[in-house]
Amino acid sequence: MQVDALKKLFKKAAKGTLPKDFNQWDLVYNSSGEPLQSVAKSLGRWALYIRDGVTIAAVAEYYGRLPADFDQWELSSFGSGYTVGHEAAEHNHLPANFDKWELATDSGRTVAHIAAECGTLPETFKNLALADEKGWSVAHELARCKRLPEGFDQWALADKEGISVAHAAAARDILPDDFNQWSLATDIGWTVAHVAARKGKMPATFAWWFLADVDGRTVAHEAAERSWLPQDFHDWHLADKNGWTVAHEAARHDKLPWFFDAGTFENALWTLADNQGRTVRDVYEKLRGRK
Repeated sequence: MQVDALKKLFKKAAKGTLPKDFNQWDLVYNSSGEPLQSVAKSLGRWALYIRDGVTIAAVAEYYGRLPADFDQWELSSFGSGYTVGHEAAEHNHLPANFDKWELATDSGRTVAHIAAECGTLPETFKNLALADEKGWSVAHELARCKRLPEGFDQWALADKEGISVAHAAAARDILPDDFNQWSLATDIGWTVAHVAARKGKMPATFAWWFLADVDGRTVAHEAAERSWLPQDFHDWHLADKNGWTVAHEAARHDKLPWFFDAGTFENALWTLADNQGRTVRDVYEKLRGRK
């Protein structure tokens, strides 16, 4: 088809003036070597979306011009696997009876993932475990976007690195008040509690300070770095594989509590030493420029 004819047809798709019996939805725009500046000028404002590699179906969808009986949601543009279904999910143009949620891009990102990200996933959607090639599920995406449904309980759903939905929810501070699966861990032992401690969002009754990753870094280390340990915390001796204690971590960040008695160094906790012999006092004095 000649470039000029294509331009006219694609403009009609954008305007919603295609014939009612039109069925060439897989037509792909191709300027056939015509300079892009020339194409953009001739297309006017439609050039924002009509470009080489896009299907006419995607253009019609972008402008909300697809017919009610359209069913070729699997058509994709630019060779990326991003289908008309993905486009419609992004722009909130999916029909109520849409059922091709598993259509995926080359990276496995489904229509449902896009809908979850854009807030267009219907409340009736149930397959929250649907995942991309890395194991990142629709539930993960909902958690990342703070859109998990009320009553959600599939916290242990994890991607291929062991990152659970609970990890994603903790990172966004949307864990429910009664959450108790703090020990869910990634492949490197990073628990949900570690994430929550980094955010400073621990329940008042939290007691899992000892949970550690593969390097021995505990939840308490994370909280100590940010001065978010409770006033009655007493496990300052908890240490990672290098012997670096929670007290060392607090000293390094100038977050030691008052009872360490910085003036006299009489508190026995000052003598806690890591595997290289560095004491908490050593760390503190270096911070103060005394060593």
